[in-house]
Amino acid sequence: MRILKRIDVKHEEAVQIVVTGSRGKSSVVRFLFAALSACGLRTWARITGVIPRELSPSGERAILRSSGGHVEEMRWWLSSIPSEAEAIVMENSAVAPDLQRLAAQWMGKDALLVLTNVRPDHQDAWGAGEIGAVRALSGGIPKGATVFIPENTARSLSLLTALEEKECHVHIAPPVFSSSSPEWVNENLSIVLAILSCLGLNEKKGEEAVRSLPPDMADFKVLSFDGSQLAVAFSANDIETTIRLFNTLQWSMEGTTVLFNNRRDRPERLKAFLPWLQKKQWKRSFLMGDRPFKSHLLYREVLSVDALKRLIKEEGRVFGCGNVAGVPLQLLIEGKQGEDHA
Repeated sequence: MRILKRIDVKHEEAVQIVVTGSRGKSSVVRFLFAALSACGLRTWARITGVIPRELSPSGERAILRSSGGHVEEMRWWLSSIPSEAEAIVMENSAVAPDLQRLAAQWMGKDALLVLTNVRPDHQDAWGAGEIGAVRALSGGIPKGATVFIPENTARSLSLLTALEEKECHVHIAPPVFSSSSPEWVNENLSIVLAILSCLGLNEKKGEEAVRSLPPDMADFKVLSFDGSQLAVAFSANDIETTIRLFNTLQWSMEGTTVLFNNRRDRPERLKAFLPWLQKKQWKRSFLMGDRPFKSHLLYREVLSVDALKRLIKEEGRVFGCGNVAGVPLQLLIEGKQGEDHA
């Protein structure tokens, strides 16, 4: 396996970056956009995330959909970017393993690849465990590609083996330590700084731009409602990330109600979460969202933001997880609109 120190990028061509992985893709795209823009590159970026968005020198705009997301959206977006773009960053929104390769294929042979992590998710499509995630995600990486991974992800021997078999040029991003930032921010920032270093761009400017970003709408946070609290972890769709986030709170399970927002089209996700949700230490465990055909958890019908707020006030301390779609997303949008008008 070859570990490169630097990449040569032709000045007349745009820097092209595809971001893939189980978790953290949208945050890395957002960080890269801020850093590359701060370094003077006219940058366009696409986030799938909670609300699909385009970031450009003109600002941020929502990508409107008439129906659910589709991989063709990536190709459509790439075709809409003006010729003066000096950097293009795109989140790979494909889930199916046989579609993972399309993002890099549409970007071009010199595109840089970011692989944030290989945590188990989409197990109905990828297969079980880390091995399933590695197989699906590495399948989208072209042979000989330049790939950036954070130090924690580099601990996956199965991933390193897969990348070595593909003769990839692998950059393991040196860790970033800052007690004032959450672990996930430091990890994602480490990827950004590694890319800036390899492109010969100003790392200090890039880091300052990233650290000055306001929180994104669906970032992990704790919201307060008349003395009650909701930990917003709905966007952390895999169990490993969710447990990590809960542990950062230093809340006791006995004093916390866990609330899983279910999606009918993600049955394997509920199955993966169930052993944790069913732990007897929780104060209470509830399901909301789409009612599952079968579950051993109590279902709560939460059809509005007001109903969700009432549940939070009843329980006192709630940890929300699973999926952000539906009422949790409405709550976040309502909060964002309130901030914008404050």
